[in-house]
Amino acid sequence: MADPAIGQVAASVWEAKIGKKPTDNIFNSRALFYALGKDGFKEDVAGGRLFEFTIEYAENTTHAMQGELDEIDTTRIDVFDAARYNQKIAAGTVTYSELERLRNMGDNAKFDVIAAKLQNSKNSHISLLNRQMWGDGTGGNDIDGIQKLISITPTTGTVGGISRSSFSFWRNRQASGAKTSTAYDNLRSALTSVHNQCSLGGDENAPTAVLMDRATLEGLESTMVTLARYTSDEPPMGYSSGCE
Repeated sequence: MADPAIGQVAASVWEAKIGKKPTDNIFNSRALFYALGKDGFKEDVAGGRLFEFTIEYAENTTHAMQGELDEIDTTRIDVFDAARYNQKIAAGTVTYSELERLRNMGDNAKFDVIAAKLQNSKNSHISLLNRQMWGDGTGGNDIDGIQKLISITPTTGTVGGISRSSFSFWRNRQASGAKTSTAYDNLRSALTSVHNQCSLGGDENAPTAVLMDRATLEGLESTMVTLARYTSDEPPMGYSSGCE
């Protein structure tokens, strides 16, 4: 008689399964993807050959202080244009067999494997998009990520068909936070400078998120004044309350 040798414990006792679904040990926060979605920077469109983003780029220079009978300037001033971006595809697959589905039915299923695979696929897709958003768009099928849109050399390159070297209105803001003497000694001032440059009057529009790697974040926190607050449920010494 064959002896499978799985042992008496394995043959007589089920595993004590912890949790209702697989515990995520792979996906990170994907902060850029969620920051853009939370603050309304994602839009849905139907059809079309490419994505076109209309921009207002110039002031109407006919406006001027006038004398009583001065002739008003009737020059037609162009103030609108558009940036254009090619459409790109992000896709993936989820594969399972009929046998895999049938094995996962009934009381013997530790968790819904099909649903878990679909959730993993969703998270994998979001992770792909998050990496693409951080990229520089150099791959043939890549989108124009943040390293291209927000450049450390904003006077060079073409984005959306518009040359940043020719048109100053299309340049992002940039400031170096490189240290002068000690690590991160210029980081806060650089962040403040860019924040202020990207704000319209300080109250009409302002940046809604700051994204950085962990090392930079911890470096920034190291330059800040540490504030601590201590509380206790015990009354201070020498104090008593109550009534007789």
